[in-house]
Amino acid sequence: MTNSIHLPLLGRPRQINNNNNNNKHQPAVVVALRQHFLLIVSTIFILASNLNPKLSINLLPTVHAYSTGAGHCQSGPLTGKFSGHGESGGGPLSNGSLQVKFSGDNSPLQALPLGSAKVLNPNQPYTVTLNFNVNDANFVFKGFLFRLSDRNGNTLSFQTMTPGTNTAAVQSKFGCGSNVSAVTHTGSSSKQRISFDFEYTDSSYAELLLEVTVVKSRSSDNWFYSAFDLQVGTLSTPTPSES
Repeated sequence: MTNSIHLPLLGRPRQINNNNNNNKHQPAVVVALRQHFLLIVSTIFILASNLNPKLSINLLPTVHAYSTGAGHCQSGPLTGKFSGHGESGGGPLSNGSLQVKFSGDNSPLQALPLGSAKVLNPNQPYTVTLNFNVNDANFVFKGFLFRLSDRNGNTLSFQTMTPGTNTAAVQSKFGCGSNVSAVTHTGSSSKQRISFDFEYTDSSYAELLLEVTVVKSRSSDNWFYSAFDLQVGTLSTPTPSES
């Protein structure tokens, strides 16, 4: 024989077996909480995540994989960042037939550790382009992050890199901290080329680090990362005084 206990807050009546010694001597609310524990916890998690996505980091490992922009703005490759794209990646951009160029120079940037610094002029606008070094319609990428920082910790304007007129494909990346400028993708559509504006205005000389991450597809480890040295201006050497 069974008794029906009505739980108005949790839905329809639940059948509780009188032969279950663990349940029959406990209040109905306690029994219901035990029986619906996973459902209650899941519901709380979903509601909390919808109200504030940042709350999810307290309940599950952070997964930074977003179709509307990079999920992080940390220095370095995706390894160890729970990106959802795999831990190993495909190596430098060149392994994915990808290249980065500054306007006024047809040569792509040379990645560290072997590449020499690209010398730029202060207060001069440049267009930065990311594309493939092969002409093949099957070569596409989905997402990207360009992260620029000053190697010596000096002031770097957030607006050193901006989308310019290419707001359909490029957006500024917020939440990167002080003295960091960054841009990322706006959507996960297939791309063969993107470009954005670059202008350094903080001083007459700077040593900058440009880090570029490109995700070609959502398949595991189909991402590429390279770091590049940029030098703005030239470091003046004091002229020896005449004796």
